[in-house]
Amino acid sequence: MELVEPSDRYRKSFEAALAEFGSEVIPGAYALLSCSTVDEYLERVRKDALGEDLPEGFVPSTTYWLMEDGEYIGHVNIRHRLTPALERLGAHIGYAIRPSWRGKGYGTQMLRMALEKARSLGVERVLITCDKDNIASRKVIEKNGGVFRDEIEVEGRSTPTLRFWIENR
Repeated sequence: MELVEPSDRYRKSFEAALAEFGSEVIPGAYALLSCSTVDEYLERVRKDALGEDLPEGFVPSTTYWLMEDGEYIGHVNIRHRLTPALERLGAHIGYAIRPSWRGKGYGTQMLRMALEKARSLGVERVLITCDKDNIASRKVIEKNGGVFRDEIEVEGRSTPTLRFWIENR
């Protein structure tokens, strides 16, 4: 199992995962929502990592896919830094596991590997969030050293957001 940069090499598995996600809101997937093709998406995540052509209010971010034996399991997006607005309504790391692979410990392992990547980017204190009702994600965060900070209400969302800090030195 490894974190890899998104690649056309894994297109079929990635497209199968997208079909599994269906209409589910996918955390850490802004680039997916802003692109109409996989090719566009691959180019967007490449530019995001370089900080090129970022939308207003966005910061550089790196996306990785969790792969095992050529199979897409999930993805993680790591923001290189936070703005005051992102500290309030965002996080350093967003992630999602493909529905058919959930409940098998991959989220915990992927976040552990993502924290190493974040450390190499100089992110020594990581803010990470989850919906209050997402018990599985909360457990993933806590298993990786997440310390509860607070619960906030986000305008337009019915579910409160839980915020955690992870010391990543």
